[in-house]
Amino acid sequence: MERLVALWKEFMDFHAACDKTFQRTEEAHVHLESLMHKRIESPNDHVLVAEFHGNLVVYSVCEISERNQIYLIRRQGVIRALDVKEDNRHFGIGSELLEGPSDW
Repeated sequence: MERLVALWKEFMDFHAACDKTFQRTEEAHVHLESLMHKRIESPNDHVLVAEFHGNLVVYSVCEISERNQIYLIRRQGVIRALDVKEDNRHFGIGSELLEGPSDW
């Protein structure tokens, strides 16, 4: 979990430099850990990680959600997060990681 939080911090800080809505609180990592533990245990969530040479380089969080009654198809898959370590981007690893949830 520690490596996932570190990757999340890197991703958030990268985006916060461009968009202040991505700024995080000092205690954000504590809340993230709690949220990720809940997502890992949930039957409606799917958390995947990938390592390269022993280093965590990508994670994704997907969920099945229920849409409201105006839709004919009520259940849908939603990608909540896909974070790839900066020096591992543009090699297709994020796309590969999403193949699992598309079958789920």
